[in-house]
Amino acid sequence: MCETFLRSGDILSVPNYMWFANYRIKQHEKAKRGSGGVGGGIHNWIVRLCNIEILDDTRDSVLWLKLKCKYNGTSLCICACYLPPKSSVHAANAEAFFDDLETEIHHYQNEGSLCICGDFNARIGDTADFIEGVDELEPRCTVDYTENDFGDWLINHIISTNMCVLNGRLGDTGQFSCISQKGRSMVDYAFVPYEQLHFWKEF
Repeated sequence: MCETFLRSGDILSVPNYMWFANYRIKQHEKAKRGSGGVGGGIHNWIVRLCNIEILDDTRDSVLWLKLKCKYNGTSLCICACYLPPKSSVHAANAEAFFDDLETEIHHYQNEGSLCICGDFNARIGDTADFIEGVDELEPRCTVDYTENDFGDWLINHIISTNMCVLNGRLGDTGQFSCISQKGRSMVDYAFVPYEQLHFWKEF
């Protein structure tokens, strides 16, 4: 869950789920609610099957979790991200954001399978997320053909870390992830290492 709007210490209570979160450290003192932040719920049946560890929550709006199966030792590392838009007072340097994320990916890639997901306020249009003529991957489906600067950074990051986007693949038709009075867009993505794509059956 991206942009939880929760403050430190707040816990989202959902029946049958265990809540994990990383809250924005700096909040405006007059704000009526929190801002930014990422979090997620893990169903109790998964909690019973796995040991769950917070790998890293030191960066604003980035949370790394590791789920390790108690029975066969396989692990999945999930990273939830939120990159504020350029118009936000909390706008981050996109280059630095993705540089840090790349460092974290290289650091945790030996911990298990990886999945990076979240709201990147990035629009990648129909730009290829792989090196054409080198990687053997079917193009994505999409209904959003608009691109922006954050989208360029995201694509460069995905290619440089040998990852690929799940949106528009595995049964998904690349639908809009954000629909508001401002319009429709796809700004939320999940991506995984290219060589681990076969682990994923549906998106």
